Amino acid sequence: RRYEAEGADELVYLDITASHEARAIMIDVVRRTAEQVFMPLTVGGGIRTIEDIRTLLNAGSDKVSINSAACQNPEFVAEAARRLAARADVRSIATDEQRVEHVYRLLFARSPDADELSAAKAYLASSSDGESGDSAWKYGYGRVDEDTQRVAGFTELTHWTGTRWQASGQLPDPKLGWVFLDRQGGHPAATIDRCAIRRWTAPVDGEVEIAGQLHHRPEPGNGVRARLVSSRHGVLGTWSAHHTSVDTGPVRTRVAAGDTIDFVVDFNGEILHDEHEWPVVIRHVAESPPNDALAMWDSVQDFRGGRVDPWQAFLHALLMTNEFVFVD
Repeated sequence: RRYEAEGADELVYLDITASHEARAIMIDVVRRTAEQVFMPLTVGGGIRTIEDIRTLLNAGSDKVSINSAACQNPEFVAEAARRLAARADVRSIATDEQRVEHVYRLLFARSPDADELSAAKAYLASSSDGESGDSAWKYGYGRVDEDTQRVAGFTELTHWTGTRWQASGQLPDPKLGWVFLDRQGGHPAATIDRCAIRRWTAPVDGEVEIAGQLHHRPEPGNGVRARLVSSRHGVLGTWSAHHTSVDTGPVRTRVAAGDTIDFVVDFNGEILHDEHEWPVVIRHVAESPPNDALAMWDSVQDFRGGRVDPWQAFLHALLMTNEFVFVD
């Protein structure tokens, strides 16, 4: 009340160690303050989900600072961008310029300046975001048939979160469990039938060299098993990693256009902290250098997601700006 009487234009509550120390949002403080003080109120600290934001706004907060939640959980911001893009007041605006003006007022309580408006219009006009990515790569799950030594039952993951491919909007998925793949690696499910599989399809005939490094960082559990499987030649290599890193290759093999090379990771018999990284590079080995150009496929650089609406991508970028994420 004293701050209000002295003419303060905003009251800010930040619990700066809440996320680190696993404290919840300060809902009672917000309610009591909102009942007694009639000035803009910004709150931050302990926010982990969209519902936390909704709870604080309903309790009387005018603005919520997400701070470290954005860094700890990228999907948090992707979900916020999806919800903002789906709002009726945003979708109903006819022109890009008017819509940009509207979302700036929603997020920053101001209008965009001329440069910001020009950049936004140029991005939205030219954006072709939404291509399915490098067609050589697919992301899914399946198993290794121990009799044929080939991958069986490969099924592509269909839900793109903005940062990874998984079975649905829930993780773990009620039916398929923890299986997902992201730019660096992924996580298998708790069954040998649902290994995490990153699949490369050969676009040309020839000899390729495959190299990578399997990383398993957590100490709990028993680590993961990784297998390199060719549709033509079967299992080319098997490696295990637990709280360590292991070189996987280089391995050379011949491929024909349409052959697949699968990078298969299973839970090694125990589903506990099986998140892993397995960046790999595939190089076409020229048979008559230097006349034959070398082709290369990099699992990290080539990683792509599903179709993302340009407006959702634009809003995601705004939600990650310092002006929005951090309170001055």
